[in-house]
Amino acid sequence: MTPAEQLADADDAALAAAAKAGDLGAFDRLVARHQAMVNGITYRFAPNVADMEDLGQEVFVKAFQNLHAWQPTAPFQNWLRKIAYNAGRDFFRRRKRSWWGYLWNQGQELEAADRATSSPSMAETPLDSNTEAVQRLLSGLPADDRTVLTLQFLEDAPLKDIAETMGWSLDKTKARSSRARKRLRRILEANELTP
Repeated sequence: MTPAEQLADADDAALAAAAKAGDLGAFDRLVARHQAMVNGITYRFAPNVADMEDLGQEVFVKAFQNLHAWQPTAPFQNWLRKIAYNAGRDFFRRRKRSWWGYLWNQGQELEAADRATSSPSMAETPLDSNTEAVQRLLSGLPADDRTVLTLQFLEDAPLKDIAETMGWSLDKTKARSSRARKRLRRILEANELTP
């Protein structure tokens, strides 16, 4: 069996070990194996395709730079998922603080207004427009609140997993989730979106 065939059949732990030893082909295999999962996570934080791709690339760069920190006792996919969630949370923070974030939010509002006045595009799906609407509503929350709600309700992550991802206790996670929902409810009421 050739080394390339061995890599194709290797599990994540073997590929990560090979990548730690400097085998870039092994890391490429990990990227190919987990790209869809990372894209699914980053899309929840950045529904714009270009931003999602940039964020996904950032996740894999961070993973490669921190391979030495991964412990084979935990599944590689869980470790990578945590990096993706943290990158999404950082993305929320950067958007909120930068001029680019301000302009991006303004552009999203203009695009939404433009879509509302024009006929719907054939390329636009209900999921895309719903995700954008949710992202706009969540943009009024602090980054940690957005991350908790994104993980809890868009990713269906249990509170225990969210606590582990965020590095919080379970009680703190429950409290943050409750406060975030109350803040979101106030935003919905202010926008007259409650039933």
